[in-house]
Amino acid sequence: MLARMACWMSLLLCCTVAHPAALTATYTPIAGNTWSLALKVDNDGALPLIGGFTVYFDEASFGALSLQASPAAWDTLVVQPDLNLPDAGFLDAFAIDAADDLAPGQSAGGWTLQFEHLGSGLPGALAFDIVDRDFKLLFSGQTAVVLPVSEPGSLALLVAGLIAGTGLRRGRRALS
Repeated sequence: MLARMACWMSLLLCCTVAHPAALTATYTPIAGNTWSLALKVDNDGALPLIGGFTVYFDEASFGALSLQASPAAWDTLVVQPDLNLPDAGFLDAFAIDAADDLAPGQSAGGWTLQFEHLGSGLPGALAFDIVDRDFKLLFSGQTAVVLPVSEPGSLALLVAGLIAGTGLRRGRRALS
């Protein structure tokens, strides 16, 4: 009984461990299998200073990576995935000046990429590494994923408007 309780407690602790840093990947479809990706990094407080990070793009799911935007204070490099090696592609970002390293509680965003999604379904979480100014590995993890909420199409909005308009007219007639 005691062993079973200890097992459940350790499982609970493993599930509730806070991550010292987070990378959020926000995906937006553009057209066909072309997507946009916005990245944001957060130093949640357990790490000293974040000097840089690398996000990895699986060669079977991502292609034609193109950097669209990057914060001016960060040096950013994109390397294409290669199916022939095979090797994942990556985005590597490093704060140019030590004053721009992310202190506990700070975050930075503004990295935007465009890519071709080669996999099936929706793009998923990406592996990442976070390093300090001396390139010492501080943390590795998976991005939190934000997918777009599908908006109703024009036809659905038109039908909803017609139904609402009909209901208003009937309500006015009933009052007359």
